[in-house]
Amino acid sequence: MRAIAGNIRLMVSLLRADDEDRCSQMLSLLFRTIVSGLLLVVMVGAAELPQGAVLEIRLTRSLGSYESREGSIAEGVLIAPVRAGGRSILPLGTRVTGVVRQSRRIGWGLWWETARMQIEFNQVELPGGPVEIEAQLVELDNARERVDDEGRIRGIRSTASLANSAANVLSGLAMADPMTYLFVNVSSSQILRFPEPEIHLPQGAELRAKVLKAVTLPDLPETQVPEVAVSDADQDALQTLVRGLPFRTVTQKTHAVSDITNLVFIGSREAVERAFTAAGWVTTDALSGRSIFYTMRSVAENQGYQAAPMSTLLLDGQAPEFTWSKTLNTFAKRHHARVFPTLERWQGERVWTSSSTQDIGIAVSKKQKTFIHVIDEVIDNERNKIVNDLLFTGCVSGVESLERPWIPLDAKNSTGDNLKTDGAAAIVRLNECLNPVLASDPAIKDVRVAGNRTERGLRQASLVIRNDLLRGNLIWTGGAGIYKLVQMKKAKPAAARASVEVDGIRYSSWRGINLGGVKKAPPAAGPVLAGEVKREWPVPLFEFGVEGGGMRVPTSDLGGVILVFAPKQDPTDFFLLGLGSELGGGWAAGITVTLNGHRHFSSEWGASYQRGKFKMPMITVSNEATSGIEMSGTGMLTHQFHYSLLAHLRPREKRFRPYVSVGPALQLLHLTDAPIKKSNKLFKVGLRNVGLLMAMYNFSKEPPLDGGGIFQMGLQYGAGVKYQVKKHLQIRLDFRETLSPQPDFLRKSFPEGVTDLDEYTMEIERFRTGGPLRQQRLTVGFSFTF
Repeated sequence: MRAIAGNIRLMVSLLRADDEDRCSQMLSLLFRTIVSGLLLVVMVGAAELPQGAVLEIRLTRSLGSYESREGSIAEGVLIAPVRAGGRSILPLGTRVTGVVRQSRRIGWGLWWETARMQIEFNQVELPGGPVEIEAQLVELDNARERVDDEGRIRGIRSTASLANSAANVLSGLAMADPMTYLFVNVSSSQILRFPEPEIHLPQGAELRAKVLKAVTLPDLPETQVPEVAVSDADQDALQTLVRGLPFRTVTQKTHAVSDITNLVFIGSREAVERAFTAAGWVTTDALSGRSIFYTMRSVAENQGYQAAPMSTLLLDGQAPEFTWSKTLNTFAKRHHARVFPTLERWQGERVWTSSSTQDIGIAVSKKQKTFIHVIDEVIDNERNKIVNDLLFTGCVSGVESLERPWIPLDAKNSTGDNLKTDGAAAIVRLNECLNPVLASDPAIKDVRVAGNRTERGLRQASLVIRNDLLRGNLIWTGGAGIYKLVQMKKAKPAAARASVEVDGIRYSSWRGINLGGVKKAPPAAGPVLAGEVKREWPVPLFEFGVEGGGMRVPTSDLGGVILVFAPKQDPTDFFLLGLGSELGGGWAAGITVTLNGHRHFSSEWGASYQRGKFKMPMITVSNEATSGIEMSGTGMLTHQFHYSLLAHLRPREKRFRPYVSVGPALQLLHLTDAPIKKSNKLFKVGLRNVGLLMAMYNFSKEPPLDGGGIFQMGLQYGAGVKYQVKKHLQIRLDFRETLSPQPDFLRKSFPEGVTDLDEYTMEIERFRTGGPLRQQRLTVGFSFTF
């Protein structure tokens, strides 16, 4: 096209010239122009979608292994143009449809541990009508699931997560104490959630498919996105502007050189924010104790953390104004960009510069001796990805590429990753972006991810039991850990994505079509509340506490038994033995996990260990005299698991917070000198839950004086106060009282009735005092807050 335009301009100049050979020259140029035009028509009319071409697709309707069945329709749009023969043959926004060929859900977890899906794309919708294609899925963008060589999506095994492994280890250590075991399992399920194993591809999920067979496409008209600099003078000015921008970031603490900038944005701050938000990007959280905790939880759970923080990099001494991120359902892989402000202006508009890279995995760094993100070393891929995403929103009024010969083409960042680039910067001019095309439509109903709460609970139990039977041994656990470390060291760069042509004005799109999103004005910024000030102390969401103190038992008399021994030859020569039971105070210690889900209310789970005194007065009486009273003593242990609802008198953002608490408690009481009954062999085959229940049952059947114990429910209530002394440290004063039935230590050990002995008959009579057991404890402690 450019050659034809040049020939026409030359013919016009010949017509104006006074040259005797101009006629022959004009005829020659006219012939070449006609031939070029014919060749162009032939090339345009014979556009071919080649075998192996990659389609970058964004789903416009969600799919999932739980609800999508074989034959379900897959719908999406191209978020990057497909190029061949030096031109765009499938423009940005082309609609693509396909079908689900296979869908296997986990359901109740009885047959399968992992989900599976296979999606094939078979049609593109063009202005002249649909065209059949054959395209196989090759990759999910930034997903924890993998795609095999046959195009099948293979879901994760939830019991392979670090969270489940850690919970198993902690549960194993807590097996000797049922109450601690309950606390570990319940609290860990609240903090480290069981990963959702079903495959879920929400609306807006991005994937890549490979064309399996070449297809001839009809002629498609091209429209042009304007250049940023429309004149030679503007081009020189833009080159001078870019030449003066800093291009190499450094780390905040050590000032080690790191990423290379590769994008320049022209537009207002609001325009940048609206454009990235419309494209499905989110701003990341600041690096803090809470975000670090969320990051650790995301890695442990093998689940996504969309707003995961980035390390702070500086450009010319400044921190970024924006840190943008985009991922699907994993922390290990994500697109991310840091946008820095500059003092420059272009035609009165603000100028921003940005570095951008894609995290493709987590690896072990020998140099830093820690886990780090591995990036796609071809950083131009991420530059092109961002240009495509912003063009899709309709928020771009101009785009072009400028060469920067001063940029190193092969460098390394601060963690030692390679940085390979062509050196060019993409210049993107933004409009005000008041009516963008959104990455997803909230009005479209999402497919169900999994079943109801009951089904998910039963599924989790069956998957855990299955995993314990197959993998509950040290050999498997050790081998799996070594394999994960090896895989982290083998993280490979992502395959090159389809590139965008930003070196001129030939970026193609379709004029006037809906690109698959819904146009919607961004919400206005919320009003600033009167008197609102920046909080000095972060709001604690989780609290991990340790406490210790004293305990007392106001109701000390627990009753007892009377044993009457009568000789068979002379029943009148009897004697009796009276045994009583009294409780005394001691000390208490415990651990708690608190979830502050509301401004004034919190949920707390705790395990406590209380040691008091058990005294057993003995009196012997015969038909002649009383021998006196003797006192025998030992310890009484109370293992308790409780849930409490805490009602705070002040909201959770305050440093000083008094509260009252109430909730149920389950406790086990036993004597210290009695031999503790061990659990049975069911533990050794991996059925820990079943083994624990059987051990608890057998333990409660044994008489307390023979090593058994007493399980009982109780009601716990109390009050206390918390005070935030540091950013992530809280101190706490707490008073609790547990109300429960009296433990029948002696009554349970001596069954009532008459027993025939060799020379005696023994009759047992039991007595008890009124009132429930009251146990009080006053503790102080500290909590780590996140």
